[in-house]
Amino acid sequence: MSILLLDGYNLIYRARYSGMNKGDHSVIFNFFRGLRPLVEKFSPDQVYMVLEGKPVKRLEMDPNYKGQRVYHNDDNFNEQRRSIISILEKFYPINIVKHNDYECDDVIGYLADKFKVDNKVTIISSDKDLMQLVSSKVRLFDPMKSKVIGEKEVIEKFGVKPNQVIDVQSLAGDSSDNVPGVPGIG
Repeated sequence: MSILLLDGYNLIYRARYSGMNKGDHSVIFNFFRGLRPLVEKFSPDQVYMVLEGKPVKRLEMDPNYKGQRVYHNDDNFNEQRRSIISILEKFYPINIVKHNDYECDDVIGYLADKFKVDNKVTIISSDKDLMQLVSSKVRLFDPMKSKVIGEKEVIEKFGVKPNQVIDVQSLAGDSSDNVPGVPGIG
């Protein structure tokens, strides 16, 4: 079987800033305009849209985790995001998955590991952190670059195998998550 794992908020935020359509319902329009071609491209047997929970354990370790991010709702984004999820739940054969205490990346990692045993898994996201999941049974598709990322591409980008990406990220840090690297390295 073929499994498609959608990084839900990554795709919703991408729809927010795509610039394709402006207006009161632009995020909803842009999201569904982009969803269909993705599903058609990979023709999966099952689709899972994974949503973001609160990273409880990471926030306990570091209260500043993702603390630099600024959230605004001046385009009625929160309501549009809820509408997208509601429409998917009611009208689409897509499984909505969320764990309240874990980030989307963590849940995608769990699902990819679980499903890869008997299936081919494709993750749809532009989040480079998910490159650590790439294997012979798991591939990543970056919708921003319209590119499938396999083991070869991960090695070209990071200089290490996918299962070592987490080591590189730990040393280098990640400014998008407000995580400092090791002094003198990151």
